[in-house]
Amino acid sequence: MRKGESQFDQYCKEQGIEHIMSGIGKPTTQGKVERFFQTIKTTMNRIPDIQEAANYYNFIKPHTSLKYKTPAEIYLTK
Repeated sequence: MRKGESQFDQYCKEQGIEHIMSGIGKPTTQGKVERFFQTIKTTMNRIPDIQEAANYYNFIKPHTSLKYKTPAEIYLTK
């Protein structure tokens, strides 16, 4: 068990982000986390700037799980 808050914990608190740890022995949760890191790695290999990569992923790249729409089209338009 760690002692005190990490810099990451402090940053999350300052940004109003709730850091939820995945459960030990929960392979489905771990799979989602691993997939997330794979997506980041793949995107960052092509677009090294984090802001440009996030913009591409959220506003330009169509996602098959969203019926070939971007996350911005789904979540920011109503």
